[in-house]
Amino acid sequence: MERNDIINFKALEKELQAALTADEKYKRENAAKLRAVEQRVASYEEFRGIVLASHLKPL
Repeated sequence: MERNDIINFKALEKELQAALTADEKYKRENAAKLRAVEQRVASYEEFRGIVLASHLKPL
């Protein structure tokens, strides 16, 4: 095998982990957006606050 044919599994795993994290963030923020629209928030600031706080877990 040539040098270019070797698979770098560490880089592949890192790329996969980043893609999974980005996908989780997208799904979480999209769900928050849908909830905010369903709640008929009064302003964009309130909508934005809901989306920005989507990563927080209830106590």
